[in-house]
Amino acid sequence: MSEAAKKAPAIPRPAATVVILRDGSDGIEVFMVVRHHEIDFASGALVFPGGKVDDADADLAWEQLAPSSASPAERPFLVASARETFEEAGLMLARRGGSPDLLGAEAAQRLVETYRARLIAGNASFLDLVRTENLRLAADLMVPFAHWITPESQPKRFDTRFLLVSAPVGQLGAHDGAESVEGFWISPKQALQDAKAGTRTLLRLDKVLSAAVSAGNPSPQETLVRIAIAYCDFAAENLELWRAMFEHRMEPGKEVPDWSVDDQLQLFRHIYAPLAALFPDRGTEELGITARSLFSAVHGMVALGLEQRLVAVPLPALRKEIAGLVRAMIDGLIARAA
Repeated sequence: MSEAAKKAPAIPRPAATVVILRDGSDGIEVFMVVRHHEIDFASGALVFPGGKVDDADADLAWEQLAPSSASPAERPFLVASARETFEEAGLMLARRGGSPDLLGAEAAQRLVETYRARLIAGNASFLDLVRTENLRLAADLMVPFAHWITPESQPKRFDTRFLLVSAPVGQLGAHDGAESVEGFWISPKQALQDAKAGTRTLLRLDKVLSAAVSAGNPSPQETLVRIAIAYCDFAAENLELWRAMFEHRMEPGKEVPDWSVDDQLQLFRHIYAPLAALFPDRGTEELGITARSLFSAVHGMVALGLEQRLVAVPLPALRKEIAGLVRAMIDGLIARAA
């Protein structure tokens, strides 16, 4: 293969992203979802609903089922937007054939219960749903907002249309923050603030550590081992988000907000509790220092072990080494206290 062929940029794949808006109690809110950690693009990230344009999104039947003034080349992006809005947000941007009104909450909920799992599993098509239910996509509600193409330097590229959609007010009651939606409503300002501080990642990490603590009833020392391994696994599964959480720096002259510091310190309660059981005679300040020292040791091993260079350590071996480190540190602390 020639050097030029090796360096040829990847061809961007058509994709659509939907910015779904609603009027919240404190202003505009947007619907966002968390991508599954096993997805190979932006795994674990907080994103707008969206995905690749499927071949079926360009079916000629959509000329009648998704009436719009958009060109034939643009129509597949509108169809993909409606499909992704239904699959990820549980909102159906459609009208019954001949009706001027959008579907209400009850009708939308029935469609979610009947079709969504089958669509996601690939056992039904969005086109079949629309045809069977005598629907017409409300393409007139989808407003083109932006057009981004992934830089040529990236191995995976997308040609993405962003569309603004005003959420159907009548459907909000059926899909407002339900667990099946796998997403939530948030103000744009709060989403940006959370991203800078890593708040969403911290919440997910907190859940993982809480699960590690509550799984069974081992000794305090083994609880600390389990917490350390859970931390390592979380970092491995959410590597980019985990790195961003610790690599972010405030602008010069700006302090880290107290609420952000408090969120991070909350994680240390998982380490503090078993340490307090092991060393009941130690004061709060001393236990806090020990907890931070233990975390620093484990974090350092995780950071170096997961480094994607020569010092990288296979995950099974890294987990074993971390368990040994924690046990050795606790044994040493116990011996010193004796």
